[in-house]
Amino acid sequence: MKKKTIVLAAVLSIFIFLSTSGSEVKAAAWYTCSVDAAGIAGSSVMVQLTDTAATPAFTGKWFTTGSSDATVVNRDLATTLTAMSLEKKVAIAVADLVPTYPTILNLYLYK
Repeated sequence: MKKKTIVLAAVLSIFIFLSTSGSEVKAAAWYTCSVDAAGIAGSSVMVQLTDTAATPAFTGKWFTTGSSDATVVNRDLATTLTAMSLEKKVAIAVADLVPTYPTILNLYLYK
């Protein structure tokens, strides 16, 4: 019986350790933005955006799309340039606004 208790305690300890260790994933925040500027920087797209909310979370802030895959870079750049040329808004999801160049997780063009 004592052996079963020790094994159970060890398994429970490992489960608790694994469920509490590591960094926690933040939920993405969504913003509707106007695109002020866009271009290529190295192997990713850089986009300058302004939050269009009544009380903006940011104005003229630079973001990166974070991908180095050429197909994804082309798609992201096409989306941002289309938004600029048609004066449309984009919706973005960002996990954190604190970094100098936050990474855009999702990018959508509004009609």
